[in-house]
Amino acid sequence: MFTFSNRYLRISSLGTPLVIALACSPANESNLNALNDALANPNATEESDSSIVSSENAGGTSSAGSYPIVDTAQHKAYDNNGNSLGDIDSAHAYYGQDANYQGFEPSYQDNQDGTVTDLVTGLMWQQDPGEKVSWQVGINGEASFELAGHDDWRVPTIKELYSLIKFNGELNVSTGTTVPYIDTEYFLFQYGDESAGERLIDSQYMTSTVYTGSTMNSNKTMFGVNFADGRIKGYPTQSSFFLMHVRGNTSYGYNQFVDNGDNTISDEATGLMWMTLDSGHLGEGGMIWSDALSWAESLEYANYSDWRLPNPKELQSIVDYTRSPASHGTAAIDPLFECSSIIDEGGESNFPFFWTGTSHLDGLTPGSFGIYLAFGEALGYMSTFDGSTFLTDVHGAGCQRSDPKSGDPEDYSSGHGPQGDVVRIYNYVRCVRDISSL
Repeated sequence: MFTFSNRYLRISSLGTPLVIALACSPANESNLNALNDALANPNATEESDSSIVSSENAGGTSSAGSYPIVDTAQHKAYDNNGNSLGDIDSAHAYYGQDANYQGFEPSYQDNQDGTVTDLVTGLMWQQDPGEKVSWQVGINGEASFELAGHDDWRVPTIKELYSLIKFNGELNVSTGTTVPYIDTEYFLFQYGDESAGERLIDSQYMTSTVYTGSTMNSNKTMFGVNFADGRIKGYPTQSSFFLMHVRGNTSYGYNQFVDNGDNTISDEATGLMWMTLDSGHLGEGGMIWSDALSWAESLEYANYSDWRLPNPKELQSIVDYTRSPASHGTAAIDPLFECSSIIDEGGESNFPFFWTGTSHLDGLTPGSFGIYLAFGEALGYMSTFDGSTFLTDVHGAGCQRSDPKSGDPEDYSSGHGPQGDVVRIYNYVRCVRDISSL
């Protein structure tokens, strides 16, 4: 049970959660049995101290409640040019990136019945997504889907599905190296069917999370995860996607924010503490990736000095997918937080991209791009039939893409990638720390 004294608490939820998440290592038999009992009895509502995830069980350095953030599995450090650095210590110029901090290591159980249990999140997954289906077919079929004797499956939210991503995945255009961004020891995966006219990267998975704005040609948009190239993007709902149903832990993805009254916000669901402000409010604005690492590592803020750059899964945990510039005129984040505004490439008011400490092993030089989350519109230069381009929100506020870690944005005047993603390079920073480090 949590005690909040006189601090302000906001539970970001659409309803009362019924299931408390458990996390354990395969060796912790008592926790594993409790997890299986919880999944077998989804209507149970009893709470206990086992709802707090301990790093002693999960292999990390923090603690969490019903929304534990699974580690990215990126254990190598990279410089701005994508060179692997090996082991680096706190005196190194590139210290502070994802590889230097360990969280709850991914841990799964193959149930031998077409399902996989995530031992960190308490979620049970459909193991084989099967063939692609349209988004509406997937949503309509949710209530009738049955597997392994269970009929309480659902289409996952974007936060549930993103818990499965692993950033040791790679899509190296130069060498042809491909490593999916999902654990293929447990989950069946396939790239796009190039013989049918698809691209190799057409391995998009659907969720139930609909963008509150619109993308490209005013399309209704769903947020999905691409496990071929390691991104969250908004996709038109008329497209087809892979679908892995999920069940259990209906609390997952819901924050329990506490305003600590000192320009910090704690999330009791994840065990993380955040800056209420960002680098823009502190006079720094945007910066290249290596400077963001150094700035976070040296930051003293609210009487704490152990801040760090978050990894993508940590930063994505505070995205509010019910908000967008189009729907609320704000960034896609809970209004407890403050978010700097910017003037974007089209001369309009918008909100920044925010760096993470994780390298993206994608493209011609894997590791030379750093991953960011877009809290404002994710703009891109879309081409028209006559060869001209127009600037529009191509992937939605709340998407996850990547930018070159250094360089000149003017070198990317037409953007980057198939949808001409705008390239800023000088992105903003919102630091995080572990509540358990108090």
